[in-house]
Amino acid sequence: MQSNIQTTLTVFEKVSDPAITISGSPGPLVAGKSSVRLTCEGKGSITTRKWMKNGGTLSPVPDRVTISEDSRTVSIGPVQKEDTGEYKCQVSNPISNVEASGTLTVNYGPEAVIISGEGHGGTVEFGHQIHLTCSAESVPGCTYTWTLNGTRGIGTGPSYMKEKSVYEDSGIYTCTASNSITAGTNKGDFALSVKGSTSTQQMPK
Repeated sequence: MQSNIQTTLTVFEKVSDPAITISGSPGPLVAGKSSVRLTCEGKGSITTRKWMKNGGTLSPVPDRVTISEDSRTVSIGPVQKEDTGEYKCQVSNPISNVEASGTLTVNYGPEAVIISGEGHGGTVEFGHQIHLTCSAESVPGCTYTWTLNGTRGIGTGPSYMKEKSVYEDSGIYTCTASNSITAGTNKGDFALSVKGSTSTQQMPK
């Protein structure tokens, strides 16, 4: 008696044309406000998908970064500054393996506004140069405005400089950093004291 033998044959088509499509909140991505979805597509017989970020395996983050059961989509919301980077999706089957890449830029800040200045302990000698520099963590870069003692506007830009100081230059220098994309602002203060003898101030030029 002849027995029937059944064999299952699986034919794989090479995967090709991988692509990552990015969708989500309209406009630029803003930390804490925007959401985004990355979708991995390709042609052929796709059996597995694998996501990577900046060269390492992309892992879910509870309540914020989720990967669909079939690994086709990654949903991030709300985005944070650490989500910036290059994302890759590797699609494969037993006979082929290809990958696509895409980049996310998350706008944030300004954060950590710092003013640094010349002089020792926030002091400069009468008649000497004042040079203060303001910096902040921000994407994109910030614009800066300067005030003295909270009321008098004294300049714009990342640096404030005055060639010869006078006693009236003593006070609290405030740098306000502004980000045009996030609409965020942040401030930093620097206490400066101009010191020297009164007789030095009154010397004729």
